[in-house]
Amino acid sequence: MTPLTKYKVNDDECLEFKLKAMARRAVAAALKDGLIKRPFYCDLCTLEHSKLEAHHVDYGSPLHVYWLCNTCHGVVHKKNHPLNPN
Repeated sequence: MTPLTKYKVNDDECLEFKLKAMARRAVAAALKDGLIKRPFYCDLCTLEHSKLEAHHVDYGSPLHVYWLCNTCHGVVHKKNHPLNPN
């Protein structure tokens, strides 16, 4: 088996990856252009952090993000969290 046939990706996975990438680029561009600002406080734990990560609930709304610290972002990505609809 060649490395290329080992992993199969369906069209839905490709589309989801593209939506995620476009949403991330939209947030990066908006930050660079000053349209949105990265806050200092995590939206979940409300503690001050020097680096917050953008979390998308819906990739169709790329600029609607929750700003989370690394710890809270990991918690949100666990199963059955309200900010993780999948």
